[in-house]
Amino acid sequence: MRVLVVYYSQTGQLTDIVNSALTPLLNDPNIQLDFEELKPSTPYPFPWTSQQFFDAFPESFQEIPCEMEPTAIPDDANYDLIIVAYQTWYLSISIPVSSFLQSEKARHIFKDTPIVTIVGCRNMWLSGQEKMKRRLHSLSAKLVGNIVFYDKAYNLVSVYTILRWMLYGKKGNSGVSQKDIDEAPKFGEIIRKSLSSGNLESMHPELLQSGAIKVVDNLTSLEKTANKLFSFWAKFVRNKGGPGDPNRNTRLKLFAFYLLNGIVLLSPLTTLIFYITSIFRLGKIKADINYLENVVYEENRFIYN
Repeated sequence: MRVLVVYYSQTGQLTDIVNSALTPLLNDPNIQLDFEELKPSTPYPFPWTSQQFFDAFPESFQEIPCEMEPTAIPDDANYDLIIVAYQTWYLSISIPVSSFLQSEKARHIFKDTPIVTIVGCRNMWLSGQEKMKRRLHSLSAKLVGNIVFYDKAYNLVSVYTILRWMLYGKKGNSGVSQKDIDEAPKFGEIIRKSLSSGNLESMHPELLQSGAIKVVDNLTSLEKTANKLFSFWAKFVRNKGGPGDPNRNTRLKLFAFYLLNGIVLLSPLTTLIFYITSIFRLGKIKADINYLENVVYEENRFIYN
């Protein structure tokens, strides 16, 4: 059986996650794993400068592709399973992975192929995965499993530590814990057994039982609010030009000021409002969480507009 692993890792953490999670497949002589690391023509830096970090925002959120290096994937390749590993950037799929999903190569190899997604993120992955579902649906691919690795620190703490890592290269305790990475092979074993048995339909329920996804309930509300605000800011900045255009620098600085201060104020306030009002919306919250945990794509139920 042939399995393609498509991924982009800026810091190297996602590479570690993928290598750990897929150990059972690597050790199975009946499975051939083809790894394809996606490479933008102009590499994204690590660490970022603050200018580069915020300049990636509009194109990330609006899913505007960048120019990519050619892949080594044959045009006539036929895979039994494709694993897409990605980071979330600004509530969206990272630009390199989003760009690949919009390519002709993806259109050819993803059609009618089962897909497993692996997400590595700070903690806000919900809308990014919803965008992933839409992308896979447009490629006529079938999502059969999802695994999420995230930073489990308190939201405001993780904001500080992730910025320190992204801008200064000081990882410390930020990001996905080493414990979670070390335990990742349990998910790979579920993938391996489902693939070997030909019963891919049972994969995601087993992944869920093994803790592959944990939806933090108050973040469902926070992401809804953030998506609406990001939609305004992305258009506001893009109206002054594309990536690297100095004409949009002032608007990017305004966005950066808003974002950093807004997180400090908006996150606790949104969380407080969520828990105060949740008693009146328990049914809706439960339905949203059940849907977000699932791999089913519902065209008329895109939660994050």
